[in-house]
Amino acid sequence: MPTKIDKVIVTNFSALTEKYGKDNLKKIDKAVAALIAADKNRGLIAEYVGLDNAAAMKKVGATPVTSASNRKQNKAAIDGIYKALAPDYIMILGSIDVVPHQDMRNPMYSPDPDGDPDRFAFGDLPYACEKPYGQRPQDFIGPTRVIGRLPDLTGINDPTYLIDLLETATSYSSTTADAYHDYLGITAEVWKSSTEQSLERIFGETKSLNSVPPRKDSWSKSLIARKVLFVNCHGNFNTPYFSGQSAADEDDYPDALRASFVNGKITEGTLAAIECCYGGQLYNPKFAKGQAGVCNTYLENKAYGFFASTTIAYGPSSGNGQADLICQYFLRSVLAGASIGRAALEARQKFARTTSMGNPMNIKTLAQFNLYGDPSCSPVKMLDPKGPQPKTPAKGVPCSTVDRVDRSSRRRALFIEGASITATRSTSRESKKPPSKSIKAALQNKARELGVIGAATKSFIVEAPKKIKGMPKMMIDDELIPSGYHVLLGRERINGKMSKSKNKKMRATPPPVTQIVALVAKEVDGKVVSVTKLYSK
Repeated sequence: MPTKIDKVIVTNFSALTEKYGKDNLKKIDKAVAALIAADKNRGLIAEYVGLDNAAAMKKVGATPVTSASNRKQNKAAIDGIYKALAPDYIMILGSIDVVPHQDMRNPMYSPDPDGDPDRFAFGDLPYACEKPYGQRPQDFIGPTRVIGRLPDLTGINDPTYLIDLLETATSYSSTTADAYHDYLGITAEVWKSSTEQSLERIFGETKSLNSVPPRKDSWSKSLIARKVLFVNCHGNFNTPYFSGQSAADEDDYPDALRASFVNGKITEGTLAAIECCYGGQLYNPKFAKGQAGVCNTYLENKAYGFFASTTIAYGPSSGNGQADLICQYFLRSVLAGASIGRAALEARQKFARTTSMGNPMNIKTLAQFNLYGDPSCSPVKMLDPKGPQPKTPAKGVPCSTVDRVDRSSRRRALFIEGASITATRSTSRESKKPPSKSIKAALQNKARELGVIGAATKSFIVEAPKKIKGMPKMMIDDELIPSGYHVLLGRERINGKMSKSKNKKMRATPPPVTQIVALVAKEVDGKVVSVTKLYSK
C-alpha cells in the first residue's frame, strides 16, 4: 500500500521561475524542503508538486497546467491531485500571479453607479470543492477539502518575502488557548452594536473593542501585539488601510488600521479575521505607492493565519449576518484547537449549513472569503484539564499515528458534510423577469421607510431543495418555503437628505470607501415576508 500523503504543497514552477529566476527558485525550493522536513517532525508526510510539472502530474493521473493564468486548468489540476492523494491539507504556494484565484461570477454585480461593481467574487473556494471548473458560485456551496494559500507579493520579483513566510510556517509552534484570549477588536462606530455581538460570541466579552471614531488608528504597541485581530470596518480596492465611520457624521471616515503603522509591531502567531471589503485582496504593492496591503503585512510579520474577503463584503449595522458570521466561525474553530485550514473549512460549511444559500448575499459571502497561511498550522494546543484528554497510544504505536488516524476520521466526516450540503441545500439563480408589481411596490415602500434610494433591483429564483427521503410533506409546503429573493441596491438618506458621500456636488473629493446599501427581500408564496438592510463593509 502506498504511503498516505498528509499534505500537498502546490505551485507553478514556470510562473515562479519567470517571476524570480532559476537561482531564486532554488532558494524557494530549499525553504520548501525545510518546511517538509519540519512537517515530518510534526507527524505530517508532505509532498511538493508543480501543477505544470508533466511528470509529477502524470503520476497522479492529472493534466498539467500549460498556462499559469488559466483558471480552468488550475482547477482541474488541483482536483486531480486531490482525487489521487486525498491529502488532509492542500497549501497553494504563491499569489494570484502564480496560481490564480477562481473567477466566480458575483450574483450581486450591477453596472449601475450605486450598484455592486464586483463582476467576480475571486477566491480559492472552488479548489476546496468537488464540482469541476465553473463560474457559478452556487455550484461551490459544499466545500469538502482543507485549502489555504501562502501568498507571495503579487507582481514583485524579490523572493525574500515568500522565503520568510515559508520560514514562519516551518518554525511555527502551538500554544495554549489562554495566549489567544487577549484580542484587538476594531469597529466602525456605525457598526459597534454588530461587532459587540460578534466578540461576545467569540470571547464572551467586549472589553477590548475599540470604536473608530472616537478612537483612531494610532494604536499602542501593546494592543497591536495582541494575538487576535478582529476588524469590522471599511476597506477599499488596492488600499493598505481600513477606515472607520462616524455614527454622527456620515462623511467622517477616520483611518482605523494602516499597514505601515502596524508593520514591525505584530506578534508572531497572530490570527486575523477581517470583515472589511477587499481585506484579503492580494494587490500589487505598486498600486499603493509600494505599500503592501494589510493582509500581506500581517503575514510578513509572522501572523499564522489571515481570513478575509477579496471583494466587497456585506453585513448589518446591528445583529449579525454575512461577513460577521463567517469570521466568527473561523476564529471560534481555531481557538477550539483546529488547524487554521480545518477552521476555514468548518467556517464555510457552518455558514452554508446555517444561512440561506438562496440569499445571493450569502452566496457572495461564501465565495469571497479566503484563508491565507499554511493550512496545517495549529496555533492552539488544547490543554484544558476539564476538556477531552489526549488518547494514549497502544504499545508500539507512535503518537503521530494516533493523530493521523484521528485527523483522517475528521476529514471523512467533513467530506460527508460538504457533500450533504451540496446535495440538500437550495440555492438561487438570477431571474430574467422583473419582480411582480406587488413585490416591487412592497420593496419600494420598505425602501422609503428605511431611507434608501434604490438604483438597481435584482431578482432571484430559489431553486428548491432536493427532497430527502422521509422528510414530512409539510416541511416542503410551498406556503412556507422562500421562492425568491429581491435585492435593491442603492444609497441611504440620512436625516432626510441624501448621504453626502454619494452626492458629488456636496463633496469635493470622493469618500475613501465604497458605500452601498442593500435591501434584501425574501419572497414566500408571492409575498414579501421580510426585508434585511445590509451595508458594504
